[in-house]
Amino acid sequence: GDVYKRQDLMFEKGQKKRAAAESSENAPEDSKNDKARVDLKEIFKAPDGNMTDTGINNPWNFRNWWNAIQAEDVGNYRGRSKLYYQALQYLPGSYKLWYHFLKESRKNAKQYSLDDPRYNIVNELHEKALTFMTKMPVIWHKYTRFLSRQKFITKTRRAFDDSLTALPATQHEKIWKAYVEWCMSINSPSVSKHVLQRYIVYNPDAREEYVSFLIDNEEYDEASLELIKIIDDEEYSSQKGNTKHDIWMNLCNLISKYPSEIISIDCEAVIRHAIKLYTDEVGNLWVSLAEYYIRQGYFEKARNIFEEAIESINTTRDFGVIFNAYSKFEEQIVTNTLANLEKKEAQEEDEEEELEQQIDKLVSITLEKINGSAPKEEEMQDKKTKMIEKDSDFIVYRIDNLLERRPFLLSHVILRQNPNNVYEWMNLAQLCEFDEFLALRTYTEAVLQIDPQNAYGKLNKLWMRFAQFYEERNDLENANQIYFKATAVNFKTIDELSNIWCAWAEMHIRHHNYDSARAILKEATSRRTAPKVSKDDSSRILCPALSYNVWAFYIDIETKFGTFQNVKALYQKMVDMQLATPQTILNYGALLEKAGYYEDSFRMYEKAINNFPWPHVYDIWVMYLSKFTERYGGKKLERVRDMFENVIKACPQEKVKFFYYIYADIEENFGLHNRAIDVYDRALRQVNKEDVMEVLKIAIAKTSKFFGLAKTRKIFEKAFEVLPPGDLLEIGMKYSKMERKIGEIDRARAVYMHLSQFCNPSQPDMEEKFWKIWERFEELHGSEETFKDFLKIKRSVSVKYSAQAVSYTHLRAHETLRYLVCRLLLEKKNIHHL
Repeated sequence: GDVYKRQDLMFEKGQKKRAAAESSENAPEDSKNDKARVDLKEIFKAPDGNMTDTGINNPWNFRNWWNAIQAEDVGNYRGRSKLYYQALQYLPGSYKLWYHFLKESRKNAKQYSLDDPRYNIVNELHEKALTFMTKMPVIWHKYTRFLSRQKFITKTRRAFDDSLTALPATQHEKIWKAYVEWCMSINSPSVSKHVLQRYIVYNPDAREEYVSFLIDNEEYDEASLELIKIIDDEEYSSQKGNTKHDIWMNLCNLISKYPSEIISIDCEAVIRHAIKLYTDEVGNLWVSLAEYYIRQGYFEKARNIFEEAIESINTTRDFGVIFNAYSKFEEQIVTNTLANLEKKEAQEEDEEEELEQQIDKLVSITLEKINGSAPKEEEMQDKKTKMIEKDSDFIVYRIDNLLERRPFLLSHVILRQNPNNVYEWMNLAQLCEFDEFLALRTYTEAVLQIDPQNAYGKLNKLWMRFAQFYEERNDLENANQIYFKATAVNFKTIDELSNIWCAWAEMHIRHHNYDSARAILKEATSRRTAPKVSKDDSSRILCPALSYNVWAFYIDIETKFGTFQNVKALYQKMVDMQLATPQTILNYGALLEKAGYYEDSFRMYEKAINNFPWPHVYDIWVMYLSKFTERYGGKKLERVRDMFENVIKACPQEKVKFFYYIYADIEENFGLHNRAIDVYDRALRQVNKEDVMEVLKIAIAKTSKFFGLAKTRKIFEKAFEVLPPGDLLEIGMKYSKMERKIGEIDRARAVYMHLSQFCNPSQPDMEEKFWKIWERFEELHGSEETFKDFLKIKRSVSVKYSAQAVSYTHLRAHETLRYLVCRLLLEKKNIHHL
């Protein structure tokens, strides 16, 4: 029975729908709109009536209503909305029903223009829904977006405020994000400012957004106050990733760009505090402070700021930033001033031309009556021109003066960075030399401020330049005082101290005060300890007497202006103090030899040989041996031999060849030839491998000269033992040639046979240098049997070098040349005997 009732109800509803549709089609257009409005209001009215005719079994069941709604055509908004309305009469707390009902209502309303009454009905529907869905942020969010689309500023703001009041604080973040985006999109600074002020109370880390808004709306004073709050907040975390350094820089830039708008803070104090905090931005911050006054028109104050900045900075980078800004400022002043003068002059000429003519006439008439003469117009014009030129010259003078002071200012900056920079002090003093008083003050300040132990550069050069400044002005008394004070300075190295003493003596030599120069150097070499600079100075003290340069210069002076005994004594002191170099020893020996003190020079050489290591002692040995043999020749041959034995024993391998040559030459000239040949034989075992061939050639030549060709056989055999295979060919060919000369054909052939194992027949150079020579030798001195042996050996060597295994019948393993020759001669003797 219930089923039939529901069917009857649905039939009646269908009849009503069709009747309403027919009436709406026949009605005029205006009546259709009115009917639509009435029906919508009826449908979307607050669900507070009692409905009993639902057509739904168990209307308190959500699923029944939801199935009925889903069964309705999606395009039939009227029918679906009525079902939603009926369902919400029984289930007003259903979030799903409200969400989809509102969603479809918004979608349907968007099809019409914003002034359509449907929007108001949907707004009322949202407000009714929010009486039940107060804690649902999605519905609040959708409602505020729908209102913002309708351009309702006040109503949207109140909706956002109501949502923040209704929702718990944990869900405010989503609302605030949409709230801030909406207020930034509307063209209402007052509303946006109010909203952002409330937002930063909720989220203090969003202050930078508020600052950006204030700057965009030209509220620079309040923006600066907010930046200061950010800086003072130690727990502030920038959402944009900015550091405190970045925020400080933004504040200083804001102050410098808008000085007249920012009145709530002490701008200069803020920038100066930033200068103390951030030393890496000192240059830019000083420029910002100067720009702050420039924009207000306080040009003199800006100049004072630039000057103060240049006097306080410590880096050349900051100096470059500040000086460039300072010079551009002055250039702009010059340009603007000249332009204004020209413009003003042109305006005055145009406006007062007629008035000036009348005044000139009156003045001329009056002066004619009084003096009988009138001033010339050209003279008055000249006075005006001079006034303009005077003003422009003064302005140009400022920038010229600034550019001229640049080297001085830069030098002072570098010295503030490092007061111990010797090179920069000298540069500054050189810049100041146009003013004698200023230069002296610079030198005095430099020598007082520089710490000798931490000086960057050669401090002695500064003292010497200071003294030369007086010397150039012929003030030797003050120059002597400067040098005297310099000798008391505790320099880092002894070379610097020695240069001071030598420069002092050189000054007197230039002025022909030779005795004074000698006295200064005598004082330097006799001083074992330098005087302390102060009583409290306990640091190490350098001694000028331990400097080689001072002694060498003193000896040169004494050599020219002193006596032989003084020079000899000075040399001896240098040797005793172990300050002498090998060149000093050679000079001392030459001095003694020139004076006839030969034995003294030899004793000095022997002492020096014991004091100097190799290779420094090389030149001393050479000089000692050459001078001794030149002096005594063969008279003290045993002593000479002992000297050579000592030097050969201690000499390194790369230097010993020269001493062997001298030794052999002495034995050849003053001793025995056999000993000379023995010396060459010893040399073969000790010289470098690169020098062995050279020694062999000399030894062969000497042996041949002294004892004949036959005696050179031992030298050649020795060569085959010590020479590498690559060098054997040359010496072996000479050996065979020597054997041929003395008629030893078999020995020559044995040499060829021994050399054959090192000569590859496939190489063209070996064919020419060895194999053809051997072949010609066999043709001249051999027999058919020996020639066959030659060919056999050549083939076997070719096979050897072609990497094939071959057994040699004519050579035995590890057989030397001597044994090979003996074996072949013995075999030949046995054959003849048979």
